[in-house]
Amino acid sequence: MAMEITLKSLKKIADSASIWVPSKPVIDFSRMIRFSCKDGFLIGKVANPRLGDLVLRSKFAGEEIGPVCIDAKQLSEYSKVISGEVVSVTLEGNTVHLESGERNIWINVYDDNTFPNIPDSIPSGIDLAEIERDRLINSISSVVFAASNNHFLLENIHWGGNGISAGDGIRMSASLEKLLCNDILTPKVSAAKVVSILKGIDSDTVSVGCNANRMHIVWEDGNISLLTVDKKFPNYEDMIPKEFKTEIVVDKYAIVDSLKAATVAARDNDYIVVMYVKVNANKLRIWTSSLDGKVDDEIPCLVSGNDMKIGFSSKYILESISAVSGDTIRMRLVDKSSQIVIDGDDKTVHIIMPMYIEE
Repeated sequence: MAMEITLKSLKKIADSASIWVPSKPVIDFSRMIRFSCKDGFLIGKVANPRLGDLVLRSKFAGEEIGPVCIDAKQLSEYSKVISGEVVSVTLEGNTVHLESGERNIWINVYDDNTFPNIPDSIPSGIDLAEIERDRLINSISSVVFAASNNHFLLENIHWGGNGISAGDGIRMSASLEKLLCNDILTPKVSAAKVVSILKGIDSDTVSVGCNANRMHIVWEDGNISLLTVDKKFPNYEDMIPKEFKTEIVVDKYAIVDSLKAATVAARDNDYIVVMYVKVNANKLRIWTSSLDGKVDDEIPCLVSGNDMKIGFSSKYILESISAVSGDTIRMRLVDKSSQIVIDGDDKTVHIIMPMYIEE
């Protein structure tokens, strides 16, 4: 008698495993998913040497198989061409046989002696905080873009009791979603993979917690245990000025459209854009000029405080504003040499350093 599993469950396991394996595996086991059975559940495990471990579970019927290792990406690709509602799974020599309807597929089995010993669940005794899945996805997505792509410290995501933050030395973004984590770092790439996996799960809530060297995200049918980075990260609160001289409230979509045009025109000028604020006029002017063209827009807004002229990277401020939820955004400024602080209706704050402009 073969093992039987729903095609929906198999696809979810296969797709999540495919996301978690490295794009260019350097160790054989890191491209594998290891299957075993326990208490009526098929358990799939993936070990990414740089990011951590992924464990996935699904109910099955029939005969147990495993432990057995197969290529995670192959399984994901094959699962997309299988039809029907139920897949029959049998171990035949050095292959796993998948059968559904008229489709028969055999996947090679690999030696599992080098596969790490991954627990079926996270260690006991870890304090976990429950959070809505979509809120966690939004929190990570609202900051991950700000992390550096090439700095040994700043290419990480910071998880702390006051929320999640990331920055690259010129900008920093923080989501003020309180979690039971205390000042730990995980690689930027793992955060992006976590978001992709969480989007595919059925659970509406997940639980988050950490111990000495792991960050854990747990849901009904699985868990991710992220490796942490042993470095210190700047506190985003230290980067927010205590007092501001100018505050602007503006329609998010109007300024996004203007910045998109300015970004095209500023490509030949390091994406430098100038923002003029006139308190009496209640207008925000976005200006840039280069060999690629010129943009000079005026956007209605609400302004309080002082007139202001400041330069910034259109790419950075556009990414930050686009990550804010809601129809309006607030920008707070001190002077042309101090950071811009941007927020909106959600629990996120974005901090961007200005760029030098000639008077």
